[in-house]
Amino acid sequence: MLWSFHRGGEHLVYEIRTRADAPGFELIIGKPDGAETIEYFNDHVAVDRRAEELQRELVDAGWWLAGDPRR
Repeated sequence: MLWSFHRGGEHLVYEIRTRADAPGFELIIGKPDGAETIEYFNDHVAVDRRAEELQRELVDAGWWLAGDPRR
């Protein structure tokens, strides 16, 4: 799954996908400067919890989810 956030002229994305090299999941964050970070999780509960936390952090920092009809 892929989420896209915007703030001003900046764009940030994050994606959750299954790991190709081991069991589990990875959360990939593509930052506005082009940098990318990857976080690894053993199960879907943990990655889902982190994705919810990340989304709250982004919204609190002024980011908005692309396609949000309220924007």
